[in-house]
Amino acid sequence: FCVLSCAIFISIFSSCTTKETNRPPVKSAFIYGFRMEESDDKNYYLGVFEHFVEVLDPENATKVGLDRVIFSYKENPYVWDGDSALLTKWYVNRSDLSLTHGESLPLATYGISGRIGEPVFFTDSSAYFFALREGKIVEFNPSDMSYTRTITVDPIAFEGSGNGARY
Repeated sequence: FCVLSCAIFISIFSSCTTKETNRPPVKSAFIYGFRMEESDDKNYYLGVFEHFVEVLDPENATKVGLDRVIFSYKENPYVWDGDSALLTKWYVNRSDLSLTHGESLPLATYGISGRIGEPVFFTDSSAYFFALREGKIVEFNPSDMSYTRTITVDPIAFEGSGNGARY
């Protein structure tokens, strides 16, 4: 497999046992967001593992689709789909590290779409997506994935990439 990958570490803390398995929950885990580079598979995948994984395999992960951006805040992974301007929150089961598709926030209505940088999570109830070329900052609540407000700023003229910056 040819894999482009990045790993994001998350911590999951709890002192109680899970009801389903009656075993202690996993205390920390690694979230992997990776893309396949095979001719028949260019999808992005999301996987959660208790230990560092040296070789990523899509058979042990959840396919999230083409052209996605994956990041996390605390114990939740988030997947950005720039084509549909949809931000989706995922949940990690603490007993078996399985993933569940959660709430989605459509951001095209508020002027956020395409390939943009990741959001800034400020608090559990306040996060921001920046569309500075369009002169917009959209605030949302990552806890319940609800829209909060749009802040209008002076647009920034920026084309291409340089010095490590893009978008």
